[in-house]
Amino acid sequence: MKRINNITKGEYKPVSHRFSEELRTTIHGMIVVDPQKRCDTNIVIESCQNWKEKQKHSLKIDCLIVMEDVLEKLNLLEYRKNFCLPRKLQPISKTYFAIGESAVDKQEKFKYFIQLSYWLIGLIQVCISDSVLPNSIKGSSKTRK
Repeated sequence: MKRINNITKGEYKPVSHRFSEELRTTIHGMIVVDPQKRCDTNIVIESCQNWKEKQKHSLKIDCLIVMEDVLEKLNLLEYRKNFCLPRKLQPISKTYFAIGESAVDKQEKFKYFIQLSYWLIGLIQVCISDSVLPNSIKGSSKTRK
């Protein structure tokens, strides 16, 4: 609520520089207090269409290729035997995180992701305690505790 009140007064932080200049300019134009100086919807729509057109020609990461790589690494860790079986979970496919949009899918995928992440972090802790990691990494992990 405070943020909305600040914007209506024209008091807000500038949009982060991690966003493109075009986006920052568009957002700034949309939240101008004086309606006469505020950009109209046609400018916002045009900006969105320009961005969409640029995206068509930009480099895209293929989620399925990334998932194939992730699965390859998980298989090296014998994740089916060490993660899936003890938890009675099905192994994921290369499309598991890349496809599907229902709310149930998202919740199930998030839960699986959390469990998998927790398991992977546990493997790191085992490696540290079993002295499998190089001393330079072990030393830096002990200072963080």
